[in-house]
Amino acid sequence: MEEQIEKDSLYFPQGIKREREYFEGYGKNELVYTIIATICAGIVAFIVFQITKSQIKAIFLFLAVPTTAVLFVVRNDCNVSVVSQIRFMIRFAQSQKKYPYIAKKEW
Repeated sequence: MEEQIEKDSLYFPQGIKREREYFEGYGKNELVYTIIATICAGIVAFIVFQITKSQIKAIFLFLAVPTTAVLFVVRNDCNVSVVSQIRFMIRFAQSQKKYPYIAKKEW
């Protein structure tokens, strides 16, 4: 009986990733998003510096935007990031049907 159970069981490997990751949950796609966010933050920080002449605001903006981008795109053990979770919630909300309730008099 015990041999039959072992024979019929399936082995599902866990923790195998499709792509190479630089560290846990951060691969090539996440690096591209971070680079794009850094370039955009640099441009916006330069514009803010030209307008306000405040180095502190520009540096804070240049450092805060890529850091936030990294926090949003890093995937957890379940392979879900904050951005993908928001996408799931939007897709779920759009898939729900709406049934408006109309109050009528009873009988």
